[in-house]
Amino acid sequence: METGIWPLYYDSFSLGVSPDRLVIDPENEGAVVATYEAKCPVSGKLMNPPHPEYLLQVQAQIHAAGVEEGYLHVWTPEKSSYYRVTRDDLLWATVIKVAERFVVHHLRRDVPPPAAKDLSKEDDALLRSDIVNLLGATTTMISI
Repeated sequence: METGIWPLYYDSFSLGVSPDRLVIDPENEGAVVATYEAKCPVSGKLMNPPHPEYLLQVQAQIHAAGVEEGYLHVWTPEKSSYYRVTRDDLLWATVIKVAERFVVHHLRRDVPPPAAKDLSKEDDALLRSDIVNLLGATTTMISI
């Protein structure tokens, strides 16, 4: 089923996500059971695991739709890869923590974030590496 924008509201900001499709269960009154997102990398190359940005987008869609999993289809004209992405509340809480700090400390104050080389262990760099590590645990390549 096609879909529109799904909002996610947090204390200091909100997000809107738009899955390419919703996977529904016709046996359960059309209940949404998963999200579906398709990507065609500009580079023309498939990666395994896929780009972290793609996986974060699917996690956002999963949380907005209130489902336990989503599917990511990454394709090029030559071939495709499919991934099942499972909901991870710890991962998403970490993502929101980083995003809220960015919104409050940089966007709202119009202060540029520090360069990556200037981040210390106490800064978001550690949280961002946690996010990338957690993403891998939520993703499984599937054969179709």
